[in-house]
Amino acid sequence: MKAVARTTKVFLDWRFLVLGLLLVFAPLSRAQTQVYSDDQLVRIGNDDYIKGDYISASLFLFAYIQKKPALMTSKPDFANQVQRNWQFSRDQVWKAWNDRARLEDNSSTSAGLTQAPPPPLKIPPQ
Repeated sequence: MKAVARTTKVFLDWRFLVLGLLLVFAPLSRAQTQVYSDDQLVRIGNDDYIKGDYISASLFLFAYIQKKPALMTSKPDFANQVQRNWQFSRDQVWKAWNDRARLEDNSSTSAGLTQAPPPPLKIPPQ
Protein backbone atom coordinates (compact mmCIF):
# COMPACT_ATOMS: atom_id res chain seq x y z
CA MET A 1 0.00 0.00 0.00
CA LYS A 2 2.86 2.38 0.81
CA ALA A 3 4.43 1.73 -2.61
CA VAL A 4 1.18 2.63 -4.36
CA ALA A 5 0.80 5.82 -2.31
CA ARG A 6 4.43 6.80 -2.97
CA THR A 7 4.07 6.13 -6.72
CA THR A 8 0.85 8.17 -6.85
CA LYS A 9 2.53 11.04 -4.98
CA VAL A 10 5.54 11.03 -7.35
CA PHE A 11 3.20 10.89 -10.34
CA LEU A 12 1.16 13.85 -9.03
CA ASP A 13 4.34 15.82 -8.23
CA TRP A 14 5.59 15.18 -11.77
CA ARG A 15 2.28 16.35 -13.29
CA PHE A 16 2.30 19.54 -11.21
CA LEU A 17 5.90 20.20 -12.22
CA VAL A 18 5.04 19.84 -15.91
CA LEU A 19 1.91 21.96 -15.49
CA GLY A 20 3.92 24.65 -13.68
CA LEU A 21 6.60 24.71 -16.37
CA LEU A 22 3.94 24.86 -19.06
CA LEU A 23 2.21 27.79 -17.37
CA VAL A 24 5.50 29.64 -16.98
CA PHE A 25 6.96 29.11 -20.44
CA ALA A 26 3.82 28.99 -22.63
CA PRO A 27 3.35 32.78 -22.73
CA LEU A 28 7.03 33.21 -23.59
CA SER A 29 6.79 30.93 -26.62
CA ARG A 30 4.42 33.27 -28.45
CA ALA A 31 6.50 36.16 -29.71
CA GLN A 32 4.75 39.51 -29.69
CA THR A 33 5.96 41.12 -32.90
CA GLN A 34 4.90 44.53 -34.10
CA VAL A 35 4.87 44.87 -37.88
CA TYR A 36 5.33 48.44 -39.07
CA SER A 37 4.50 49.78 -42.51
CA ASP A 38 7.16 51.67 -44.47
CA ASP A 39 5.47 54.97 -43.66
CA GLN A 40 5.36 54.14 -39.94
CA LEU A 41 9.06 53.20 -39.91
CA VAL A 42 10.20 56.47 -41.42
CA ARG A 43 7.77 58.62 -39.40
CA ILE A 44 8.63 56.98 -36.07
CA GLY A 45 12.33 57.22 -36.93
CA ASN A 46 11.96 60.90 -37.81
CA ASP A 47 9.92 61.66 -34.67
CA ASP A 48 12.54 59.97 -32.49
CA TYR A 49 15.27 61.84 -34.35
CA ILE A 50 13.54 65.17 -33.64
CA LYS A 51 13.20 64.21 -29.95
CA GLY A 52 16.91 63.36 -29.80
CA ASP A 53 16.29 59.65 -29.14
CA TYR A 54 19.11 58.59 -31.44
CA ILE A 55 19.02 54.91 -30.45
CA SER A 56 15.42 54.50 -31.54
CA ALA A 57 15.88 56.78 -34.54
CA SER A 58 18.84 54.76 -35.80
CA LEU A 59 16.90 51.50 -35.39
CA PHE A 60 13.77 52.69 -37.22
CA LEU A 61 15.64 54.51 -39.99
CA PHE A 62 17.91 51.51 -40.55
CA ALA A 63 14.85 49.24 -40.72
CA TYR A 64 13.34 51.60 -43.30
CA ILE A 65 16.55 51.57 -45.36
CA GLN A 66 16.64 47.78 -45.28
CA LYS A 67 12.94 47.36 -46.04
CA LYS A 68 12.73 49.80 -48.97
CA PRO A 69 15.88 49.60 -51.10
CA ALA A 70 13.86 50.32 -54.26
CA LEU A 71 12.46 53.56 -52.83
CA MET A 72 15.94 54.52 -51.70
CA THR A 73 17.07 54.43 -55.35
CA SER A 74 13.93 55.96 -56.89
CA LYS A 75 13.98 59.09 -54.67
CA PRO A 76 17.67 59.96 -54.25
CA ASP A 77 17.10 63.27 -52.42
CA PHE A 78 14.92 61.63 -49.79
CA ALA A 79 17.27 58.64 -49.66
CA ASN A 80 20.18 60.99 -48.93
CA GLN A 81 18.20 62.65 -46.10
CA VAL A 82 17.34 59.29 -44.54
CA GLN A 83 20.92 58.03 -44.92
CA ARG A 84 22.37 61.24 -43.45
CA ASN A 85 20.03 61.20 -40.44
CA TRP A 86 20.59 57.49 -39.85
CA GLN A 87 24.38 57.95 -39.96
CA PHE A 88 24.21 60.91 -37.58
CA SER A 89 21.99 58.93 -35.16
CA ARG A 90 24.28 55.92 -35.36
CA ASP A 91 27.37 58.07 -34.78
CA GLN A 92 25.77 59.69 -31.73
CA VAL A 93 24.95 56.28 -30.28
CA TRP A 94 28.55 55.11 -30.81
CA LYS A 95 29.90 58.35 -29.34
CA ALA A 96 27.65 58.05 -26.29
CA TRP A 97 28.72 54.45 -25.83
CA ASN A 98 32.40 55.37 -26.01
CA ASP A 99 32.00 58.43 -23.77
CA ARG A 100 29.53 56.90 -21.30
CA ALA A 101 31.72 57.55 -18.27
CA ARG A 102 31.90 61.26 -19.08
CA LEU A 103 28.16 61.37 -19.81
CA GLU A 104 27.40 59.82 -16.42
CA ASP A 105 29.59 62.43 -14.71
CA ASN A 106 27.83 65.29 -16.50
CA SER A 107 24.36 63.75 -15.91
CA SER A 108 23.27 64.91 -19.33
CA THR A 109 22.19 62.97 -22.39
CA SER A 110 23.31 65.74 -24.75
CA ALA A 111 26.73 66.37 -23.19
CA GLY A 112 28.49 64.32 -25.86
CA LEU A 113 27.03 66.19 -28.84
CA THR A 114 29.78 68.19 -30.49
CA GLN A 115 28.15 68.97 -33.82
CA ALA A 116 24.69 70.14 -34.75
CA PRO A 117 22.40 67.42 -36.06
CA PRO A 118 21.18 67.56 -39.64
CA PRO A 119 17.62 68.82 -40.07
CA PRO A 120 14.69 66.39 -39.70
CA LEU A 121 13.40 64.52 -42.72
CA LYS A 122 11.06 66.16 -45.19
CA ILE A 123 8.84 63.16 -45.76
CA PRO A 124 7.28 63.32 -49.24
CA PRO A 125 3.52 62.85 -49.48
CA GLN A 126 2.40 59.47 -50.74
